Amino acid sequence: SISNLFAPENREKFRNEIEEVKNEALKTPLHGIIAALEGMKCRKNRQFILKATSYIKMMIIGSKDPVMDRATMAEQLKGTNVNCVEFSGGHMSHIENLSELTYNLMRFIEK
Repeated sequence: SISNLFAPENREKFRNEIEEVKNEALKTPLHGIIAALEGMKCRKNRQFILKATSYIKMMIIGSKDPVMDRATMAEQLKGTNVNCVEFSGGHMSHIENLSELTYNLMRFIEK
């Protein structure tokens, strides 16, 4: 399922990185994986933070992310001061779009 977090066209390109991520994931105890999944499933809606806070925020979206729906994310950002950065990959921007991600994070920090 880890390979499914990548955009389909990137799965072959990042074959080695996917294997590394899988190997790291296999080191995680089963109860840790279950707890993380449960936490993501049952988390409270904190969308108000996007609108109610004055500090700058940035959200990174993968246009082909199978986990986070792009349209839903765009809807949640309406009326906020969130800087939205969209990359062409999937959920794994730190691998699929490393140089672009680094550039955008540095620009965000400099603000």
